[in-house]
Amino acid sequence: MATNNKSNVATYVAECKENATIVASLEVLNDYRKSLLSECTNNEVVAARKELDAARTKYNKLATAYVLGEESYCNLQTECLRAAVSEFSHTHNVPRFFQWFNDNGKDEQTSIIDSVQRLGSKLASLHTSFASGSKVARKQKASEEDLTERIAKLQAELAALRGEK
Repeated sequence: MATNNKSNVATYVAECKENATIVASLEVLNDYRKSLLSECTNNEVVAARKELDAARTKYNKLATAYVLGEESYCNLQTECLRAAVSEFSHTHNVPRFFQWFNDNGKDEQTSIIDSVQRLGSKLASLHTSFASGSKVARKQKASEEDLTERIAKLQAELAALRGEK
């Protein structure tokens, strides 16, 4: 009977999710609750919020260290990140991006990537780093080519001067 009740609840939940009026009214209700709580000056509520924030910060720091200390989790997260970099490389036709990522140890895990937002942020950070490194490399190559060309001209001038003597 409990299984039947759960399936009934799931049906009601699905129906509520599909109803735009219900979804919109819940959003308004939740926005109002957040507004009320953000403006709240009740000493007990304010103190409890500060305690909760401190506890949440401590928990998140400890939980992150614990999870990132677990090798299997880091390996799975690395594979997730590698897949994202690979897909981005193929989609945007920048094959050297994945190669750079792979060759430069950029898959070291220092933070938890547990949402599409965080994965996208990490991907953006990596791509920015890759692109700026490419610019520096292109400038350096251009400078080297320019210097090589100038040396060749100077050597030609020197040879011409020696030839005149």
